[in-house]
Amino acid sequence: RSRYRELFDRNPMAMWTYDCDTLAFTSVNEAAVQHYGYSREEFLGMTLRDIRPADQQAKLDEYLRRRRPGYAPVHEIVHRKKDGSTMIGEITAHDVRSHGRPVRLVLANDVTERNRASTLLEGQKNVLEAITAGAPVEESLATLARLAEASAVGVNCSILISDPQSHVLEHAAAPSLPPGFVAAVDASAAAGSGFFATLSSCCDALVVSDIAADARWEGLHEVATDHGLQACWSTPILDADGDILGVFVMFYGEPRKPRAVEGELVETLTRTAAIAISKDRETRKLEESQEKFRATFETAALGILHVAPDGKFMRANSSITRICGYTEAELRSFDADRLSHPDDLEKGQKERALMLAGEIPSYSVEKRYVHKDGRAVCLLRTEE
Repeated sequence: RSRYRELFDRNPMAMWTYDCDTLAFTSVNEAAVQHYGYSREEFLGMTLRDIRPADQQAKLDEYLRRRRPGYAPVHEIVHRKKDGSTMIGEITAHDVRSHGRPVRLVLANDVTERNRASTLLEGQKNVLEAITAGAPVEESLATLARLAEASAVGVNCSILISDPQSHVLEHAAAPSLPPGFVAAVDASAAAGSGFFATLSSCCDALVVSDIAADARWEGLHEVATDHGLQACWSTPILDADGDILGVFVMFYGEPRKPRAVEGELVETLTRTAAIAISKDRETRKLEESQEKFRATFETAALGILHVAPDGKFMRANSSITRICGYTEAELRSFDADRLSHPDDLEKGQKERALMLAGEIPSYSVEKRYVHKDGRAVCLLRTEE
């Protein structure tokens, strides 16, 4: 018996026994005292319900209804520590007898960080897949904000994006923040005043442990406190060159500073946010470039054709359709030889072969083409 008692007391895992009828703790080891924060005397004056959050009481009742004598399969439950924080415990339990009464021996392994890391990894994977698939940046950033909220207790998150030209910050995601607060922040940032105007040029993290007492929140004190936001922590989202892409902000419902685990969380999520915002900017630049090209292509005075390596026409602008007399749809139905004058078919073929082989970047040749009405049209053909 003394050997088993020693194994119980010195076990590095939290362990306790509780009365199966009253749920009162009957013994507790030192690891449980250290991990949960209650003294041994406090534990022995409590029941199993006292370490379960209010929203978990119904689950406890369901567990007790289904409990069967003997060994209980490993399962996860939420426990509350003395400081009010919660943890996820992986529970192993089985029934024993102590002083003639039925008690249950419990071993609790804290898997909070393991589960958090797994959830975070899976969430990041989903976001990266969404980014690759071309999902809207707002959707990806909202997912990241929810990941942060799920991983840190009592936190509301928002992500603001910096406009590439004006550098003004504006919310792209704030899934749990009141719309009135979000609108007030965006208006303040657009006006170039207040805390969020400062963030647009700040490459360092800023901690505001008490919003109501911080001068940088002037003009936004009331709207923040009205919505129960008492502290915040902003972290810049930077690109590879160190330029500001946006800001990741965590809000707290009580005056406090961020915890170390939250710092690690945000460091990870801001990197993913940077990928999402950078990809969105690259996509927008590409779309703008393509739009400019389309406009130039369509309005160019010179006739322009896109030709596939096999000689098939792919696209034609209005100038070339006017020169040749064919519509774009007609041109796409045949290849370049169809337009060439029979006596000029071989002109440029050698140069084109060299270009397709990568030996020359481009070539130009004068040759005749046949208009739709049958007349010959002399053109300077340049291909690259």
